Amino acid sequence: VSSPWKAVPRSPSPEDITPLWKINQTPRLRKRLRKGGLMTSETQYADTEVEELLTMLRESEHLEEQGDILQYLVDTQGLNYDTGMMEEGKAVTVKDLLKVLYEKACQQKLWGLVRHTAGMLGKRVEDLAKAVTDLLVRQKQVTVGMPPSNEHTITAPLPENELRQLIHQAYGDDESTAMLTQELLVYLAMFIRTEPQLFLEMLRLRVGLIIQVMATELSRTLICSGEEASEHLLNLSPFEMKNLLHHIMSGKEFAISS
Repeated sequence: VSSPWKAVPRSPSPEDITPLWKINQTPRLRKRLRKGGLMTSETQYADTEVEELLTMLRESEHLEEQGDILQYLVDTQGLNYDTGMMEEGKAVTVKDLLKVLYEKACQQKLWGLVRHTAGMLGKRVEDLAKAVTDLLVRQKQVTVGMPPSNEHTITAPLPENELRQLIHQAYGDDESTAMLTQELLVYLAMFIRTEPQLFLEMLRLRVGLIIQVMATELSRTLICSGEEASEHLLNLSPFEMKNLLHHIMSGKEFAISS
């Protein structure tokens, strides 16, 4: 089965590519710990009743705020919590509302929110297992998680559910970076098939380190702090993300760093 991105023209505009994430049947809930954006909901809404939160959710016109509220509801009530709302005669759960938010984020190309809601919904990148297998059969070790203390090594092909679970465990509560890791693994597999020379000096593909290098490159290019660069990275379109990864993989600096 080919990667979902292989059918895309060689140089599409950033708007042309949408990440194709499948829903896992048994999603694992995570909450992001970093400050800012979708990450302060636990303290922000701690003293707010659920009914009031649902009212705020209905009245909010800002998708990021809706994401904050739904993040808190997922963390405190769970995905299957009955909101008391009805849609076509069926009870609406928090998961249903999260799916709607995900679709809106995709339509508006709010990529950071897309990645975060995809993580909360337990989605996975198309052909994730095939991508990792393509890397492994070419004698590359693959690690996920952030160095130096939380890297997990993938030494053999795994079923998609197990692979997704391992990746999300490696990043703790950071759903967005876990989703980004899935995305980057697919791009790396595409590159190793089409441009194997990029990987000649690399025995290990440390995806967490690659993410750090990508953020550092953005920080240097945009002249901003590391935290701002990390947020900017998570908000890149899939097209921009793939281009930045290719830039990093083909640069001498990264070969030394890895």
